[in-house]
Amino acid sequence: MARAWVWTVWLVCALIFLFFGHQGRVGMGIGGREGRGGRTSTRCSGWSHVPMAPRDPVLGVTEAYNKDPRPEKINLGVGAYRDAAGKPWVLPSVRMAEKLIFRRNITHEYAPLRGTNGLVERSIQIVYGHESPQIKHNCIAAIQSLSGTGALRLCGEFLSRFSKSQEVYVSNPTWENHISIFRDAGLEVQRYRYYDNKTRSLDFEGMVEDLSKAPQGSIIVIQALGHNPTGIDPTWSQWKQICQCCKNKKHLIIFDLAYQVKSRNPNPNPNPNLNSNPNLNPNSNPNPNPNQP
Repeated sequence: MARAWVWTVWLVCALIFLFFGHQGRVGMGIGGREGRGGRTSTRCSGWSHVPMAPRDPVLGVTEAYNKDPRPEKINLGVGAYRDAAGKPWVLPSVRMAEKLIFRRNITHEYAPLRGTNGLVERSIQIVYGHESPQIKHNCIAAIQSLSGTGALRLCGEFLSRFSKSQEVYVSNPTWENHISIFRDAGLEVQRYRYYDNKTRSLDFEGMVEDLSKAPQGSIIVIQALGHNPTGIDPTWSQWKQICQCCKNKKHLIIFDLAYQVKSRNPNPNPNPNLNSNPNLNPNSNPNPNPNQP
């Protein structure tokens, strides 16, 4: 109960500060922008220097979809499973997990600093494999984060403080948030070639050449599976060469693993020295039919 009161007082103070600003008066809008009533106000002028954040192009597609009155419309914005009516389709496994959590009568107590132990340990097993020698020899450190975006920001903040290299390389093109996340963390963002517009395929030679020319010990962000926005992933043979290149240059790799699927590769780990995960087959794709997970 004491914690609840502390958070309530903190929230009220924050709201008072935001609404009253430097002027001590409540404004209809911030920084002279149009308020709820359609009127312009110069109150709270202490925030007039704050620029409007740019609109998200992906979420903008969803906004356009919601405004479109045509019944045959299809939402190609945020990736999500949909049913025949275009409504969100929740995986049966998620529904089952919700029921299990409800039955356990969880108290919602604060988690330890590293996160919920069970979640962290099982996440490690999913990514590295249950029989991973790194897990057996306790060579992996992991913490829970708030979403993938939060995980990337934590990586950026940590490396900005403790990494000798202050340059991070992302693919060209990449998920746009990569750039702002690492730049706001204080790192200098560079690019390596990834997509060939002429062939509409992976520019593998250009990618390896750029990674080879990057300063030794550079920070490299590589999307492990389901590359955003191209959807193009390296083959197993290409992955071997990418790994060897990064190993030779002693690069520090950030694997952005936004999608996890089961491997269909009959020989998922042909080279144990690569520490590859049988569950991360770049040639496999999630089942596109939401009715047959």
